Amino acid sequence: MEDIQSYLENWNGKDIPYLKEAYPRIINQNDFLKQLAAWYPNKPTIQQAATWLIKHHLEQKIALDRRETQLILSLFPLTVDDQNWQAQLHLLQILPLLEITSADLETLLPFIDRWCHSPNKFVRAWAYNGLAVAANHIPELLPEVKERFLLALEEEAASVKARVRNALAQLP
Repeated sequence: MEDIQSYLENWNGKDIPYLKEAYPRIINQNDFLKQLAAWYPNKPTIQQAATWLIKHHLEQKIALDRRETQLILSLFPLTVDDQNWQAQLHLLQILPLLEITSADLETLLPFIDRWCHSPNKFVRAWAYNGLAVAANHIPELLPEVKERFLLALEEEAASVKARVRNALAQLP
């Protein structure tokens, strides 16, 4: 059985079937998420692979404990390089799958806000979705978020507007 580090280091940065094949082989290793987080800062392809595996893990309806959720949230500050947009995208897509608190979201807001201005339209689109998640937890944000969404509907690319409309529909 290969270890998580080997799978992460051997990934070519593109081959999703490789990650799908790796997942069942590494999921039962001790502290699966902790190991992914430990290798996370090493290089952009490891960040992409780790966030994809975490996202895939959560999509399997796996419940996380508070420690595991905090571990995933700790990856946000490590993913500020705009060249690594795939890891940013995965983290933003993971947000609605996590049980998070208002305090968690207040910590993440600077990253979500920054990614609303990303050069990558997919990251921008999901950052708006992240704002909707935050506004649903922190009601004081609602007026500002709605205003930002209305502005985005005027200025953003069509693909981003579609996600903004979806996020707007999530708001009260």
